Parts: sequence; structure tokens; C-alpha cells
Amino acid sequence: MKITRRQLLVSAAAGGVVSSVVAPPAPAQEAAPQDWLVVARQTIRRNAELLAAVDVPPGTEPAFVFRP
Repeated sequence: MKITRRQLLVSAAAGGVVSSVVAPPAPAQEAAPQDWLVVARQTIRRNAELLAAVDVPPGTEPAFVFRP
């Protein structure tokens, strides 16, 4: 399956829209700062696992050269 950069961008943007529309319900009480930290770390870990599951072929990435 070939995917262009434009299709990749559209799918990534659609994922962001869906995640912003489907927001978790607000907690009834204000949580402690440590709870927010735990939730943020879990969210980052879950997102990293989801991104690691996606196989992007090397041809999708733009060509570039690092120069000092």
C-alpha cells in the first residue's frame, strides 16, 4: 500500500480532529497535580505505542542531508 505525504497529513489531521471531538468527560472534582502528571504520562506512553505500531515505508520520508 502506497501512501503519499498528503494522505498521511490528512489522516494525521483527521485523527487530531477526532481526538479533540471525542474528549473524555470532565472530572467532577479538581484532581491533585500528581494525578494530572500520571494521566499525562500514561497518555504519552499510549500515544507512543500507537505510533510505534504504524509501519511507515522509507519512501514516505523526505530526502534530506545533514550538513554542519
